[in-house]
Amino acid sequence: HVSVFGTWAQVDCGSSPACRFGDLIVDAEFKLDGQLRCVSPPEKDGEGSISHVLVSISLNGLDFAEDVLPFTYFPDIFITKVVPAHGSVSGNTLVKIYGENLESREIQCRFGQSALSPYSYYDATSGALVCVSPSVLNVTNSEIYVSDAGGSWQATKKRFRFERE
Repeated sequence: HVSVFGTWAQVDCGSSPACRFGDLIVDAEFKLDGQLRCVSPPEKDGEGSISHVLVSISLNGLDFAEDVLPFTYFPDIFITKVVPAHGSVSGNTLVKIYGENLESREIQCRFGQSALSPYSYYDATSGALVCVSPSVLNVTNSEIYVSDAGGSWQATKKRFRFERE
């Protein structure tokens, strides 16, 4: 989802707002909190590589603003393995996540529904995303999620077990 904030959101309810990604136009909707929200269309070239387009908005679906914002498409992340698969409930375990399309991105890790990794980085030498496990209160088996640059969280279908020392 792409959200644009502004005071212009108090527009007539009969209007048909839209967003333009490059030359692809998608419908948008006004939200009560002053957002104009639209869903980015699939990448036009569909090459699975990083690509950049400019985004502009229209409050009526016809006249697009001359002000544009940069938008970057990233290829999907595919996770193949997690090493180690367990660590202490105290946290601070260096967890290496291997897969495709992890480089050149600001990726965050989350363990379960709420335990955000305090630190993560891409290690070019090993080709892995390295996440520091957070501390948790109880022994648990948590699914690992990844998110790039504040995007939505993607389940990896890989688990990490927090154990007592």
